[in-house]
Amino acid sequence: MPIWERFPIKFLRAKDAEEAMFRSYEVSSVNTIVWSFVVAVNYAHDWRLAMLTSVGVGLAVAFNPLTSYFTSTRKSPVKEIVRSTKTGPATTILSGLAVGMESSVWAVVIIAISFIIALPSTARPERFTSSTPWP
Repeated sequence: MPIWERFPIKFLRAKDAEEAMFRSYEVSSVNTIVWSFVVAVNYAHDWRLAMLTSVGVGLAVAFNPLTSYFTSTRKSPVKEIVRSTKTGPATTILSGLAVGMESSVWAVVIIAISFIIALPSTARPERFTSSTPWP
C-alpha cells in the first residue's frame, strides 16, 4: 500500500501519486501564505508584501491544473495528439503545435489576471494624499 493512501490526516490521503502531489502542493501553498502574512505584518509592517506573495502563490497554484490538463495522458489535449498520430507525422506535428500554443495562451491569461489582482497592492496610499512626487 503506497504511503499516500495511509496518511494519518484524512484530507491529505490520495488515490494516486498525482493527487498526493497536488494536495501536498496546496498545503504548502497555504503554509506559505500564512507565514508570509506573519512575517510581512510583524517584521516589515506592510501587509501588501504578503498580498503580493499570495498572488504569486496563487499564480503557481493556478499553473498546476493548467499544466496537468495539457500534459496528462488522461486529458483530451494529449489524447487528441495521440489520435493524430494515426494519420501521419504532419498532423501529429500540427496537432502538437496547436495544443502547445493553446496552453501558452491560457498561461498568458492567468499571468495577466495575476498582474491585475496584484496591481492594487502596489499602490502607495501617500502617493494620492501627498503633494510630493512618488520616488
